[in-house]
Amino acid sequence: MDEIHLAFERMNQAEDGMLKYSEFSETMMPQDQHYARLLGTKKLQFMSRAGSCPFENSTLIKYLHIWEMIIQNEKAADSIRQRISKKDNFDIREAFAQLDMNQDQTITLSEVRNKIDNPLVFVISCGSSCSRWTATLAATTCKCS
Repeated sequence: MDEIHLAFERMNQAEDGMLKYSEFSETMMPQDQHYARLLGTKKLQFMSRAGSCPFENSTLIKYLHIWEMIIQNEKAADSIRQRISKKDNFDIREAFAQLDMNQDQTITLSEVRNKIDNPLVFVISCGSSCSRWTATLAATTCKCS
């Protein structure tokens, strides 16, 4: 699957092979609500001639850079997803459960932040008689002994 197709499919939430304005704008809008409102309420300052590019050259370069970054990030993330899916000891349900700290079958932003921002600690099974290990970015240690 080529990189553009990969990014397009990630944005195409309806899985119908067509990006709707809502899907496109969700990808392109800034996350900061102030800037998202500015962009969403902005009025066009000039009209381009039919068949010409509607952007100034510097804006076009930045717009294309956004697309390039979306494509590169999705390609890198998918490569990691593919590699991790081949690991015998990785289970998607367990990955979800590690983030679902209150076990309510949902993951909140604070749960993700708690696991990722704090020292990265996940409880994993070592596969032998030991049933609880703690993995951090620095080391993996058995907590059973």
